[in-house]
Amino acid sequence: MTQEQVAEVCEFLPDVQAQTNEAATENLPQGATMTPTEWGNLVHWAIYERINGLKKSFPTAFANVFPEISIDSRRLEIDDPRGPKYGQTGTSRLDVLEKVSATTYCVYDVKTGRSGLTLNRIKEILEKLPVGVLVYIMEVRPFE
Repeated sequence: MTQEQVAEVCEFLPDVQAQTNEAATENLPQGATMTPTEWGNLVHWAIYERINGLKKSFPTAFANVFPEISIDSRRLEIDDPRGPKYGQTGTSRLDVLEKVSATTYCVYDVKTGRSGLTLNRIKEILEKLPVGVLVYIMEVRPFE
């Protein structure tokens, strides 16, 4: 599928791309003094902060967007209060998840380094999201 086709379902894709670009641009100077991993973590944190800012400023528009959310093998709904805590043992972290509907999720996997979205990572995500949900998983890179 093209980015345009995916964006028809995953409406937050342009916003995630824009937030990723802005976070990377804002933190580009620090990249010269950091390891690629450190810089990637900094960009991920900036994206988290930006999206949380949007959620606070526009709670209705961004109610179904979840940055830095943890999922586990219980396969609970994303907005289930019994869900795992951030960084809890046995969880996987998603950079950004958009709950389009009860049956459709979009997962945005932000990549700042050389590594890309792997089949193993896709399987890991799918094994921890609710059964019966259609999931679009896409890699998002700064400046693409």
